[in-house]
Amino acid sequence: MKFYGCVQLRFDDESWLKEYAQRVTPILERHGGRYLARTRTMEKIEGDRELPTVFVIVEWPSREAFHEFYDSPEYQEVKQLRHDHSNDELIQVAGEDIAKELGYI
Repeated sequence: MKFYGCVQLRFDDESWLKEYAQRVTPILERHGGRYLARTRTMEKIEGDRELPTVFVIVEWPSREAFHEFYDSPEYQEVKQLRHDHSNDELIQVAGEDIAKELGYI
């Protein structure tokens, strides 16, 4: 089953972004990740939460592939760069439809 990593980043200073993107992209791709979105273009339709500065969606071939990337020694320094410069949330989402599994549809 595919999994999706959704990251919401909030920051004021983007001086670190180029370095982060250049370093994280090849690591992510080596572990089977594929960017579906890395964007500043968003429109809030519902809700009260403030929009992030950047929203990222990454497709992973499996939960294990994501964790191999996330826990890898080569990613730890890059992850720290993100944590040092942004307020962020990372959520892993299973690529499943529970409405079908539960027989709702």
